[in-house]
Amino acid sequence: MKFIKCFAILCLLCYSLPAQQIFDPGYIITPDRDTVKGFIKADLESDLISVVQFKQDEYSGLKKFGPTDLSGFGIGKDIYKSMRFLNTAEDSVTETAFVKQLVKGEYNLYAYRKPDRFFYLIEKDTTLYFLYDEVSRGTGEIMQKGNYYNYLSLIAVPCEKLTNLVGRVGYNDKDMAGFISKVDNCETPGKATNYFQKPKTLVQPIIFVGGLPVSEMNQFTASFILHITLPRIDKKTSVNIGVNYSSF
Repeated sequence: MKFIKCFAILCLLCYSLPAQQIFDPGYIITPDRDTVKGFIKADLESDLISVVQFKQDEYSGLKKFGPTDLSGFGIGKDIYKSMRFLNTAEDSVTETAFVKQLVKGEYNLYAYRKPDRFFYLIEKDTTLYFLYDEVSRGTGEIMQKGNYYNYLSLIAVPCEKLTNLVGRVGYNDKDMAGFISKVDNCETPGKATNYFQKPKTLVQPIIFVGGLPVSEMNQFTASFILHITLPRIDKKTSVNIGVNYSSF
């Protein structure tokens, strides 16, 4: 009876937003170049290279499409294109994948993010360059030299003032998109479009309130936490910011 009484007066409330599928407004482009608007599941970029999950409205069933099924798709402000290319960094295999467009112009820039490594593709007319960074062991031993500086230097040749900037370009979406945009604007001023945007963050509130009477003492605690993640880049890494209150 005493246990039941203690259990009955136990006040414990824990609330957090449950894990749920997140859909953003988007569209798919069929092989016939028709555009179908709807909603796309906001998966990791490394998952979107091989499959996109789409529904036309909240009542429609979910459909999955691969890069051989579509010409491309858009999710939010991001644009993806289905491309077939030679992966010269990994045994020179031919791959077909959805790649994210970062720049449109004389030179088009695309990002190709796999689970363990990411690459860039530069396209001009029928020419396609596959760019990759240096790979080294924890000991510092270089396993594979990067090639992206060489290609950036090559396309910057017509714009002499840009050749001195190549060494400052970091291997990330922001720097790469910025540099390719400058090359494009050098050749055809004002016609380049830079699609780069900061990764979208997801903020989930977690609230905990609890109280437990112990003999003549009452214990009360409460906390409020903001759980911040980058759902399109890395779902395992997060930052928690919050406050906690306890009273005895």
